[in-house]
Amino acid sequence: MVLTTPSLKPSDAVVTAIRQNWWVVLGLMFGTASQGYLSAYAIEKGCRIGHAKAVSGGTGVSSALLSFVSFLSLVPVGCCETWLYILSFVPSLLGASFAGLLIEQSLELQLGSLLILLLFVSYSFFSIRRRMKSASSNAGS
Repeated sequence: MVLTTPSLKPSDAVVTAIRQNWWVVLGLMFGTASQGYLSAYAIEKGCRIGHAKAVSGGTGVSSALLSFVSFLSLVPVGCCETWLYILSFVPSLLGASFAGLLIEQSLELQLGSLLILLLFVSYSFFSIRRRMKSASSNAGS
């Protein structure tokens, strides 16, 4: 944020980003922290999450997408001029309609990315829970 907004003081750039996208910041913090905790808990308990690498990769990809798309919503308030320069290449690479979609639908893309992140975390939670229940019922038999 600070590096891509040279026209604002660093503190102003950070405050603006948090004010505009506070829910994105909270969603990223909750999602990545929860996924990290669940992964560590599963390892500690000796419980393997099905498709663990895919789940961790999906969490990382959705976090990266959410971070990228959240910058687009800050462009109208004067942040991220460097992203405007990068976005100017999108029409020539991917088409003008895709560039318009990125900018016009940035809120929907943020919500979708956050939903995907939370779905991966939910999958991890329920997978661990199911495996722990089956392990405890097998031990009790």
